[in-house]
Amino acid sequence: MTLLIIDDPERAASVKLLGVVFQDNFKMDMHVNFILSQCNQRLYLLKLLRSQGLYSFQLDQVSHAIIISRLRYAQTCLVWFSLH
Repeated sequence: MTLLIIDDPERAASVKLLGVVFQDNFKMDMHVNFILSQCNQRLYLLKLLRSQGLYSFQLDQVSHAIIISRLRYAQTCLVWFSLH
């Protein structure tokens, strides 16, 4: 087994871990923008489903599955970072 030694490792400005974008300055704006972009695409999907005649209770279930769950994922972590 060969050991690779890096003399001058590059420092990443951000890293995505389990779907959460962490920045080196502890801000969460990249993650928030990423989530907003995803949710915007999923809202468009809901609009298409509504135009296809999906009932409102079905739209509600889909919205919870693809949007609300995404907003709540790692919510505790985001609150902790915003307080520190």
